[in-house]
Amino acid sequence: GSIAFAESRGASIQFRELPIACRCDSLRPTLEDCSDFIASALDADCPLAFLNFSNGALFNLDSWHWVPLISAAQDDAGGLSCVILDEGMEKRIDFSLWYNTTRLGGGLVALLP
Repeated sequence: GSIAFAESRGASIQFRELPIACRCDSLRPTLEDCSDFIASALDADCPLAFLNFSNGALFNLDSWHWVPLISAAQDDAGGLSCVILDEGMEKRIDFSLWYNTTRLGGGLVALLP
């Protein structure tokens, strides 16, 4: 839909996606792959969306939910926390905990200029 909207306005956009399969899938990207994807999009100031099908052990994130992801930081232990926009509020989520406990996975999508 975003591509069609841009084209209707005479603009061109592209997107990059990183599907995050469930834990049992051998094609699942590593947490480092996810972190690199997020950092790359945020460093380029590109809109970034996070889809999660199962919130795992995160109680402040709804399942089957798209949210904009607006910042990220790694802690000293190598964990990844992110700030999302949801229900009109900024929420900090533990992306590492989500990654390690989600049953169904999700994905990341960045819109590129």
